[in-house]
Amino acid sequence: MIIQTLYKRLVRSSHWVCIKFFLTVVAVYVVLFEFILTTVPVFPRPSLIWESVLYLSKQFDVLGNIGILWGMIFTGMLATFLITYLLRVPLLKFFDRFPGIFKPFRIFLFFTPLGLLLFWAIYFPDNLYTELLLIVLVAFAIEFDEIAKALLKRNTAYELAAKGLGKTENEIYSKVVWKGILPALKEKVSPLHLKLWTFVLIVQFISGYSLGGLFRQLFEYKDFSGIYALAILIWIAVHLNEVFWYYVSGKVVFWEAD
Repeated sequence: MIIQTLYKRLVRSSHWVCIKFFLTVVAVYVVLFEFILTTVPVFPRPSLIWESVLYLSKQFDVLGNIGILWGMIFTGMLATFLITYLLRVPLLKFFDRFPGIFKPFRIFLFFTPLGLLLFWAIYFPDNLYTELLLIVLVAFAIEFDEIAKALLKRNTAYELAAKGLGKTENEIYSKVVWKGILPALKEKVSPLHLKLWTFVLIVQFISGYSLGGLFRQLFEYKDFSGIYALAILIWIAVHLNEVFWYYVSGKVVFWEAD
């Protein structure tokens, strides 16, 4: 039942378009570079890419490393959402009273891959704990910025009605304001997820370890079949994670914003 429901939601979503586009590209690639243009170094034959998938999985435990990173990003996002939910009342009050507090930092958020990630890769040790800390910090920064923007665009009609019914300030923020901005926050789950994968891979690429470090080695040796193989495996993992969050967020936040 869950798989059937997920399939129906997937078919109606933009993810299905992305999957069909990916499968079309794969089919065209196989026809072109397996049977017609077989001597283009930058576009290796699909059979070589498949051999690279098997080699990377066996020699470098790529699937295990992808699973670890998948789990860390899942844990970081879940922790961010739970802590934000538990602290929703003070957070909403704070951002409501200081609506422009994140504006000076948006340029910092824009340059995060160039600034923070380079700093992190140089000065922090290469281990799972620092990666998880990076994931949580970036997730909180992006989540708080989205909350601040959603509060500025919200419809206050329900808040006025709740106030007229004698609801307390905390009740209004907890039940009315929070639920009012949740649809806007739900739309940002997918971009947040993609940014976290990108940021962690950039740090790993700079530091030269794990999946990002393997990407770096493959680029240095110009192993295009390995680059394609690793990119495809990561894309599949990212997309599966994205579909999961799409399904869960749709179950939790099933209403639309006014």
